[in-house]
Amino acid sequence: MSIIVPIYNAEKYLADTLNSLLSQTYKDWECILVNDGSTDDSLAICEQYKEKDNRFVVMTKPNEKSADLARSYGIERARTAWIMYLDADDIIEPEYIEKMVARQQETGADIVSPTMVYCKHQLEGEIWRLPCEPIQYEDVLSGPDACAYTIGGWHLTTNGMLYRTELNVGLTRGRYMNSDEFSSRQILFKANKVAFSDAQYIYRQYTNSISRNLSTRLWERMFVDLEIVNFVISHYTDMKVRKKAITTQFFNLVHLAASAYLDVSKINYEDRKFIQGGVFAAIEKTNKDALHKYLPSHRMMYTYGKRWFVFTSILYVLIYRIKGRKYEYK
Repeated sequence: MSIIVPIYNAEKYLADTLNSLLSQTYKDWECILVNDGSTDDSLAICEQYKEKDNRFVVMTKPNEKSADLARSYGIERARTAWIMYLDADDIIEPEYIEKMVARQQETGADIVSPTMVYCKHQLEGEIWRLPCEPIQYEDVLSGPDACAYTIGGWHLTTNGMLYRTELNVGLTRGRYMNSDEFSSRQILFKANKVAFSDAQYIYRQYTNSISRNLSTRLWERMFVDLEIVNFVISHYTDMKVRKKAITTQFFNLVHLAASAYLDVSKINYEDRKFIQGGVFAAIEKTNKDALHKYLPSHRMMYTYGKRWFVFTSILYVLIYRIKGRKYEYK
């Protein structure tokens, strides 16, 4: 088994992550540490663990601002039939790999999805966990059915999943911040069988994450959403699944379009114009025929062009915020 850990400036939490690997009761693994152009002491930490245990393999590549591409870099150099991802700031319980392998052997699944416990970075308490209803641990799903449970909201996790290396063949990888949300869905879809395990993957939420602070990269989600919608329309005939994908893309875009004008005062002028231009491009690329078919009540948003869409989005989001509501991107 090859465990792929993409690393970019993760010195604060990396030792905890690698120690959780060293504590595994299952010993037959290699860990490919992909140093993705880090500028802190991450590479030095990687080298220390390589000296400590020869199961760690250290590779360095130029930063391409995409964890998805860093993972792909490691996967291409893996020597085993099974792959597992581990983010550089997350932790797995000591029996994690043993439980995942046992579940795969029990079910013959191509993918085993773990239990993801979402908590604060200080590990002060659980916020929520996956899988959630209607998925049960004893379930074994087809790949397309499992993938459908990620559309419009995640009912299972792809973080830390154990899967056959061959499922990586022919994937569309991306340069965007959250491109892994598309590639992981492609992997799920290709599987014959997806099983679930109670092995715990501890996902840390921390306040300095790029996904939680304003930067031009936050708006990259718009283009990954478009890829997911196109994928769903191409691979699913179920109208409910299609509607979930289109609804998610639409409301994510509404909130991002509004945020590009309401929340960017601390971003420099050139980056603001870049973000706003990206919003216009995403509006232009939206599958309007699909939107009109599955969300006919919202077609007026596109009636008078891109500027009208942005204007109505701002009004909608202002009212949304006045009511004290907070939007979570899906």
